[in-house]
Amino acid sequence: TDYAELRLPDYAGADRYFMTGNALSILANRIGNVFDLRGPAQTIDTACSSSLVALHAACRAIAAGEVPAAVVAGVQALLSPFAFGGFSRAGMLSPTGRCRVFDAAADGYVRAEGAGAVILKPLDAAVRDGDAVRGVILATGVNAAGRTIGMSLPNRDAQARLISKVMAEAGLGPNAFGYFEAHGTGTAVGDPVEAWAIGTAAARGRAEPLPVGSIKTNIGHLEPASGIAGLLKAMLVLERREVPPVLHQVTPNPHIDFAALNIRVPVTPEPLGGPRGAVVGVNSFGFGGTNACAILGPAPKPRRASKAAEGPTPPLILSARSAEALRALAQQWEHRLAGATPRGVAAFARGVARHRDLLPHRMVVRPLLPPPHSRGRAGVGAAPASETRTSTSTLPRFAEKGEFFVGKEVTAGHATSPSPPCFVFSGNGAQHAGMAAAALRDSP
Repeated sequence: TDYAELRLPDYAGADRYFMTGNALSILANRIGNVFDLRGPAQTIDTACSSSLVALHAACRAIAAGEVPAAVVAGVQALLSPFAFGGFSRAGMLSPTGRCRVFDAAADGYVRAEGAGAVILKPLDAAVRDGDAVRGVILATGVNAAGRTIGMSLPNRDAQARLISKVMAEAGLGPNAFGYFEAHGTGTAVGDPVEAWAIGTAAARGRAEPLPVGSIKTNIGHLEPASGIAGLLKAMLVLERREVPPVLHQVTPNPHIDFAALNIRVPVTPEPLGGPRGAVVGVNSFGFGGTNACAILGPAPKPRRASKAAEGPTPPLILSARSAEALRALAQQWEHRLAGATPRGVAAFARGVARHRDLLPHRMVVRPLLPPPHSRGRAGVGAAPASETRTSTSTLPRFAEKGEFFVGKEVTAGHATSPSPPCFVFSGNGAQHAGMAAAALRDSP
């Protein structure tokens, strides 16, 4: 919205691109256009809970079978002075420039900018496709505060009800949590309300107090993107099995009864507690009253694919935006593949083929693997004497000189490979079935 605020007073600047450059809906549409995504592109604005509300919408769409995957992002850019002035006059911004969440000296938050994104898929599909799973979303939820004494004031009962509902959907009790990532704005009103909601719903009855913190003490308040920032922090907590400290803690907020709520604020790094497979909660609320909550669990251990499932090793496809970049990329891959196991080489090649864009400057090489009877590690450009030289030996030469010749050496593969050359006629697409058959038949 900041960009639009800067453009709106400039009536003479309303050219043909004005609406597509300023309409909020176009934010999501533009991403869908660039990456050719066909699902429902939505820009969601619920103020500071926007990105977790978007996460909830995406999870629901995937669960309903409407989309096979989703990209969820939050973004904040600080370009206009209007919001700074408005929030400052409302007493929401810290005059001392620190987010002191849950501390007695909390005097508001610090606005920050940034962006984060996650890709969501059903867990079974992600494991099947060999994707790197960073965490598992166990449940999400959204509700609203309804009528309050002031529209920008949060409702503790609504937040507690939502957290309880999400916990029930995930089938979890308070003892399942190892950590809870709060919205944690560091404001006089918001902190006591949220602490009461988290403690009441997720901490009472636990054997040990629940650690609660907020990433806003580290990076500031990303407002509509703050939920995705909290989610990424939760993911890192689970991956590293470590809870980072909450900064700027001197005196606990006297308006929060930490002991009765059975919560505490970690001030030094500590290992993630709780049971094996402990989960992390993420809370978020917008200043208009829309609340959102998510529970994140650890990623499952990677499954070892069977040899039958792995299939043959595909060629390594390298591409870059310039010849110089392609040469540097070839040098990186020469070092990356040196010493890799055959399984690792195959995984690299499959990953590149699936997940990397094809850029204008390209080269395709067949990874050099030892013969089946060899127990040595795979090499690049150095084949055993008993094996036919393969095209991966071009990687070092290309990385050094930036040139290689298309001929028998480059196109030769393993002697056991039965695959003939494959010609792909892409262009503007096939106008009719078998359109290349005549060219293949008539042109040597």
